[in-house]
Amino acid sequence: MTKGFEMEEGLHRYEIQRFGYSRYRRLSILWSFVLFIPGFILFLYSVRDRKRYLMLRRQIIQHLHQNEGMDQEERSRIRHRLYITT
Repeated sequence: MTKGFEMEEGLHRYEIQRFGYSRYRRLSILWSFVLFIPGFILFLYSVRDRKRYLMLRRQIIQHLHQNEGMDQEERSRIRHRLYITT
């Protein structure tokens, strides 16, 4: 009978351990989503802002190449701000 009792106790410990492991696994998956989603949202915002930045830069460069109503000093000042500060 002592063997059966040890087996029951071993099974009981195994079930407790399995429950703890599955609970830990669920919590780790939950926390990975909790921490991943804000990071992914920030990444999407940075991609969107980068697209806007590149679109504005392209428009400014097109405007500079069109050469409409600007003297040389103003063009060089804009080029300096555009190329040096990036």
